[in-house]
Amino acid sequence: MNKKLIFVVVLCFSFLSVILVVLNYKTIRHIIPDSIKDKLPSNILTFHENIMVPLQEITTSVSNSSYFYNVVLLPETHFASINLKRYDFKKKENYSDPIFEDSKTKYYVDLFEDNIFITTFNANIFFTNNNPGENKNEILLSKINSNLNAIKPNLYILDSFIADSQIFISGFQYDEDEAKNCKKFRLYRANLNYQKIKFKEIYNNNECAFAKFMQAGRIQKYTLNDTNGILFSMGENEIDKPNKLPQDDNSAYGKIMFLNLSTLETQVFSKGHRNPQGLIVEGETIISTEHGPHGGDEINKIVKGNNYGWPSASYGTYYNTDKKKYLKSHKKFGFKEPVFTFIPAIGISEIIKIPNKFIGKKDLENLYFVSSLNGKSLFLIKFGDNNERIVFSEKIFINQRIRDLKYIKENNSVILALEHPPELAILKNSGN
Repeated sequence: MNKKLIFVVVLCFSFLSVILVVLNYKTIRHIIPDSIKDKLPSNILTFHENIMVPLQEITTSVSNSSYFYNVVLLPETHFASINLKRYDFKKKENYSDPIFEDSKTKYYVDLFEDNIFITTFNANIFFTNNNPGENKNEILLSKINSNLNAIKPNLYILDSFIADSQIFISGFQYDEDEAKNCKKFRLYRANLNYQKIKFKEIYNNNECAFAKFMQAGRIQKYTLNDTNGILFSMGENEIDKPNKLPQDDNSAYGKIMFLNLSTLETQVFSKGHRNPQGLIVEGETIISTEHGPHGGDEINKIVKGNNYGWPSASYGTYYNTDKKKYLKSHKKFGFKEPVFTFIPAIGISEIIKIPNKFIGKKDLENLYFVSSLNGKSLFLIKFGDNNERIVFSEKIFINQRIRDLKYIKENNSVILALEHPPELAILKNSGN
């Protein structure tokens, strides 16, 4: 056998070995020594979860006729027939900046008057009419100038929130004067204007976050002891490298914070959070949705002063090692148990409450939509009394990452902020 042939055989064998490892990584990772796993590129996990797992599911569905047992796809759901209409984004006026930095850029949706507001990860703000019509395939966006553009490229948006004719923005900046990868959390507020918005900083956390991901940032209005303010979530994490900040009362990371809108003073509202991607306030009831580690996405009922356990307790696991474990019981160790845990995880994102008229069942109450990123699905959730338990969770497959949700009362519809590619979708009950 000549050297060229040997080289080709070895190359093919090596390539095939790599493919088999990646394809079956979740299955065989338990037998791979940690010393080897530590040297593997971290994106092997992302590649496996986002590419190989869906391929395996497609293969399984084709070969196994019962794979889709009891799976209902749109427009039909268990309770109603629901139509989903997708819209592409198009600029209404000519300007040099693109709407999104790339096809994967995330964005957030808000409602004001008769318009939908779009705030992108790269700090651009747009608006469009909230009823684009059934016969259109595009959403025409008008850009609003703001002083956020002067802060770019160092500011990246984590959430936007509109209330009482004011817009709030959360985000983070890379501090070029500090050590490499120092990220700092920021909050801004401004009066809403369709021509130009002038933001003022209302919270500046000068504590560096060195973890790979700065996340959370959800904002909701809240009144604490007759004081008007906002709740906002702060999170930063890195795969398999949890730190002590969520349990450190001197740090704001891993917390849900309350900010007094008059004095701009803050206080810790709850702690022990990993990455609260969703937050909703309904009267005195506060609910968050939170990314767990490998598995263990949570729905939590937030009570002031409670500790939700991260990084000590989680129903998830480490991604890449079996030597380290999280505590499973929260209550036994003095932490607040989640109302519900998704196992396996769904890549949980936002949560909103919907009225029973959206589903069309008068006796079906206390309903919420929970969205997911990697799960590419909506989940129709019914809470029990006092929001202490989940009665049911119905998966509604959308086949796109869903970053944000809003309910439009005027036309009884739900907006979905879709990613990969960025599209806006409107969900309606076809029976209404």
